[in-house]
Amino acid sequence: MSTRMIAVTLAFVLCSAGGALAADPSVSNHQYITWVKSLPLDQLTWPFETGGRGVSPTKVTDGFSALKLDGATIDDLAPQRYYVKYDAANHLVAFQRGCCSWGERVLEEASSPPPAGLAAADYGGLKTDLGIGIGSTVEEVAKAFGPVKSWISKKTSPLRGVEYRHRIGPAHPTCVQDARFVFNGGRVVAMSFITAC
Repeated sequence: MSTRMIAVTLAFVLCSAGGALAADPSVSNHQYITWVKSLPLDQLTWPFETGGRGVSPTKVTDGFSALKLDGATIDDLAPQRYYVKYDAANHLVAFQRGCCSWGERVLEEASSPPPAGLAAADYGGLKTDLGIGIGSTVEEVAKAFGPVKSWISKKTSPLRGVEYRHRIGPAHPTCVQDARFVFNGGRVVAMSFITAC
């Protein structure tokens, strides 16, 4: 078999493997998804999920182009899929999830490691296009995105969050970009960028 054929065959096998690329096959996808949903971002109930009430309007967008997530896949219950990487040195997890007409890119602190190995990455010092990163202050986020109209919080948690919404424009009147920030002690511990139509 030629070197080229071996490479093509290997690529096909890896693509067919799905979640096994990113995760220990002895651990179920459910365990990974449960771990992701235990992290700060999913501890709050967001306006995007409740009809938009409590969202803070903004005139800016932030593409977070520095966040790279190729090659790490965990399949959730169809049709949603997660692409996840873990930075063990800085205790950070990055993932992308979405389906159909929406997608979300996330970077957040992970106080506990994943249930088993994930694709490795280095997200230390990573900033969004507007210069916001893990550890940024409430004031820095407000300077970039504008004043907070409404805080999202839970009585049982020290976390609080803000969700900013930018309407993409007249060419796409139903499309929005939402930027979410979770704070603990006045500093960002999680951030998320959603584009949806």
